[in-house]
Formats: sequence, C-alpha cells, structure tokens
Amino acid sequence: KSKKYRTQNKQKVSDNLKKYHSSHHKERLKAFKDNYIANCEERLDAAKDNYIANREEKLEAFKIIILLIMKRLDAAKDNYVANREERLDAFKDNYIANHEEGLDAAKDNYIANRDERLEAFKDNYIANCLERLEGLRMIIILTENKGKKLCMSITPLTVSK
Repeated sequence: KSKKYRTQNKQKVSDNLKKYHSSHHKERLKAFKDNYIANCEERLDAAKDNYIANREEKLEAFKIIILLIMKRLDAAKDNYVANREERLDAFKDNYIANHEEGLDAAKDNYIANRDERLEAFKDNYIANCLERLEGLRMIIILTENKGKKLCMSITPLTVSK
C-alpha cells in the first residue's frame, strides 16, 4: 500500500508541478507579450513623434531656404532692372550725342559744300558774263568800223568782284 501511495503521491506532485509550471508559464508569457506589445507601441509612438518633429524641422528649414532664394531673386531682379535702366539711359545719351554730332557735321559739311558751290557758280557766272560782254563789244566795234580797216586794239573789260 505504501508503494502505491508513494507512486500516486509522486504522480500528484508531478501533476501539480506541471499545472503550476504551465499556469506560471502562461502568466509569464502573457506578461512578456503585453510588455513587448507596450514597448513596441511606445517605440512606434516615439518614432512617429520623432519623424513628425524632424519632418516639421525640415519643412521649416526648407521654407527659410525658399524665402532666402526669393529675397535673392528679388534683389537680382531689382539689380537687373536698375542696370537695364542705366544701360538704356547711357545708350540713349550716347545715341543722342552721336546723332547731334552727325547732324552738326552734316550741317557744317552742307554749308561748306554750299559755299563752295556758290563760289564756283558765281565765278563761272561772272566769267560767262564777261565772255558775252566781250563778244558784244567786239560786235559793236565791228559794226562801227564797217569798211574801215580793222586795226584796233581790243582791251578786255575788267570787273571787280
């Protein structure tokens, strides 16, 4: 009887230990799982918050960079417009000066050429008039001296300029 009792007792102790270990293992496994899930959720929340914060910082930095670029573009545009206006004014002044110089030179050249042409025309006109007068004088002398011998001295007319 005692051997049987001991075997049953051993069996009970073994079953109780199995139940204890099994329930304790389930509790530990459940606690580990809950702890692991909680840690994962905390890490996910922290990673999400960190990602959002970094993203917002990057967006702010990007906004600042865009503002700086826009300021530089505005400054470049203003500088270009100012330089363009200066270049246009300089070109206009240079063009007007060259145009006025060209007009003055053309006017002076025209006046000089006109004076030369007038002088040449006047000299030519006077020479032609003198030739015609000389021819008329010869005709008059010849008609007066019809029949007489032609022994006269022809003196040219002089005209003062």
